[in-house]
Amino acid sequence: MAREVARSVWCTPREQVCRMAQQTLEAIVPRFFSMLVEATGRNAFGYAGGVASNIKVNRLVRTTPGIARLEVCPAMGDGGLALGAALATWRRLTGQRPQPFNDFRLGTDQGDLGREAEAIAHAAMAELSRPTDIAHAVAERVAAGEIVMWAQGRMELGPRALGTRSIVARADNITARDDLNLRLKRRVWFQPFCPSILLSEAPALLADYRGPQDANFHMTMGFMTTSLGRTALAGAIGPDGSCRPQMVVENEADPWYRLLAQVKALTGTGAIINTSLNMHGKPMSDAVDGVIEAWRESGVEHLALGSALLAKKTPVSPR
Repeated sequence: MAREVARSVWCTPREQVCRMAQQTLEAIVPRFFSMLVEATGRNAFGYAGGVASNIKVNRLVRTTPGIARLEVCPAMGDGGLALGAALATWRRLTGQRPQPFNDFRLGTDQGDLGREAEAIAHAAMAELSRPTDIAHAVAERVAAGEIVMWAQGRMELGPRALGTRSIVARADNITARDDLNLRLKRRVWFQPFCPSILLSEAPALLADYRGPQDANFHMTMGFMTTSLGRTALAGAIGPDGSCRPQMVVENEADPWYRLLAQVKALTGTGAIINTSLNMHGKPMSDAVDGVIEAWRESGVEHLALGSALLAKKTPVSPR
């Protein structure tokens, strides 16, 4: 009690309002879903909208008695409501159940983003290599403790980096977390990032993962970590041991999966820090030019651009 009183004294008025709003949502929204269970007899739900962006509330709803499954649209804001309305209308008009959206990488298909890498490397005075497998080459650098920018294929829809426009690092690397916060994102040093993990790692790393019904492919849900998870995901969890993971299914054709699988082979855990490829105050870019601008502005040495791996040249100090 004394600790809570002390916190309330030192909180700014805005922080107090935010805390009250969060507490209100955590009390009301799970109860609302319980009422839906009672009123409809259903136990599986999907939703979107502003409140659906609140991963702590989503976790409470997911674990509410009587609810077997909760799906949150990857486009969690009003865009997700529009998508849901379109799907509902389509079902009403056709009488058919819509096919599920399994892949929200819906940006422009630009082919190999690294096809012009020679010209990019020349303009940026960078070193260029084309490894046999870009995923394995990046995994080696991540396992060694480096931060790497990663741009592959179509950009994802929604407010989360899902493996096509990402900045990646070892998930257990607190130093990398602090470096990302201070130099790139310019946030408070302790603010957590999110982990991307192999789906097969979820039972060992997440305390409240109950099975396939809790698979979370688009970073829309909060989870608490196990003791192992708090160590293995130390750079990607909050102070309370919670995290917002993206779970990645086995797919050898997907470089994002191969990156995680190779990180597991090198470190023992198939998990990485995954944050969006953008600088503070700027959006992620679907286009190569925007990706290059972010990379050049950042202090990150390596960029995996399609099949190409670019590295900034170290300036030669005058003797």
